[in-house]
Amino acid sequence: MAVSYPNIKLLPLHLLPRQVYTSHGLHFNKKGKVRIAEMVNKLMQIKGPHQNPADATKVPSNMIQHRNGGGIIVVEEEMSKVIERYNNDPTVGLAHTVSRDFQMSAGVAVVFRKKFGRPQMSDLIFQNLAYQQVNEGLSVYSLVTKEMYYGKPTNEEYDTAFQQLKIDFQTRGLKVLICSAMGCVRDLIQPQHFVDRISEFQKATGATVYIVSYNQEVKRKLWRGMSHEEFVKTLRQLIADRMEREQSSAPEENKAEDRSATPDINSAQASGSSNEFTPPALVP
Repeated sequence: MAVSYPNIKLLPLHLLPRQVYTSHGLHFNKKGKVRIAEMVNKLMQIKGPHQNPADATKVPSNMIQHRNGGGIIVVEEEMSKVIERYNNDPTVGLAHTVSRDFQMSAGVAVVFRKKFGRPQMSDLIFQNLAYQQVNEGLSVYSLVTKEMYYGKPTNEEYDTAFQQLKIDFQTRGLKVLICSAMGCVRDLIQPQHFVDRISEFQKATGATVYIVSYNQEVKRKLWRGMSHEEFVKTLRQLIADRMEREQSSAPEENKAEDRSATPDINSAQASGSSNEFTPPALVP
């Protein structure tokens, strides 16, 4: 709604970590209030009524809701800053792609290597998936999509890693996935292929998915020759198109869900329960 009204600006409070809330989780503590004040200060510095507030606060400007809850959100921010917010959250999983030699010498892999160290062979829980956990906090997944760092992944290896990620994510009962646009930056995976896999993952797990992307200042061509701005725009459009296709391909299912989501007053009184929908919390 705020996109249609340039004078309205939204704060991304759903991105704030658990530690800025009081013990019962209903209010912000002093740290939370300071964080909110900083957000407001940034918004107040925006000049011109038509400037997008997302430029100042990096608020996700596109959220696609799936029928089973959660959503897919493209976030323009440095991965290291996003990791800091969720570092101690046991319901969050991080994911990126690596080669089997675990070189991790470029791009977002460097951030993961500095934050969590290189995965070891003993961290492989599947042939194409390594798992690390940070001090009983967040889970870190490394999807092995190619053999050597200088190679390129095949769609088959890529899809296998994604399938293994989905299985383990569900097994551990995680709620949020934070990932890069895996394989699309340097490994020449088509954005459409990534969107298809991440959409299938989200639909199967019901998780909230944050796709984190930022402009990397390097000389080589990234994002299959697109600028970062073009890539993010393409990514968001592909996600929207995918969701539209899913909705149009199952009209009867949607209608049935709409009917089931409408409370039946008589049955609710008889059973003492309600069909009211409670949206999933993005940040526990």
